[in-house]
Amino acid sequence: MSLLKKGDTIGIVACSNGQPLSNTSKIESLLLQIENLDLTPVCSKYIYEIHSPFNGLAEYKGKSFMDLYKNNEVKAIFDISGGDLANEVLEYLDYDYISKNPKPIFGYSDLTTVLNAVYSQTNNPVYLYQIRNLIYSDSENQKANF
Repeated sequence: MSLLKKGDTIGIVACSNGQPLSNTSKIESLLLQIENLDLTPVCSKYIYEIHSPFNGLAEYKGKSFMDLYKNNEVKAIFDISGGDLANEVLEYLDYDYISKNPKPIFGYSDLTTVLNAVYSQTNNPVYLYQIRNLIYSDSENQKANF
């Protein structure tokens, strides 16, 4: 079973710590790799840190996540963050909506908090995976398996 197919749009969020501005070229490379896999990435406006390591108020990050989740064009959501801020967005997620509109959510590390909350409140599938692996040392293998 394939979760995604060529031409699908995926959401990219950072519900926890924002990416350092010094990672801009890495994130641009990631977006290019996603496009090379025939997927269309749509990014939250809270990807990068605003006030190190903060990337916006929890309410705004939660709303941004839900905006991508409610976007019918977005077939899956991938969180690219990590750190220690993910628990702050939990109260801003609409579990009732998520429950009635299943969509795969992927995250890693601190995002386990969000994944566990979504799964426990909705019983919808969630996946422990960091999409940034597509640009790391084992990228060719990651792209082949993706």
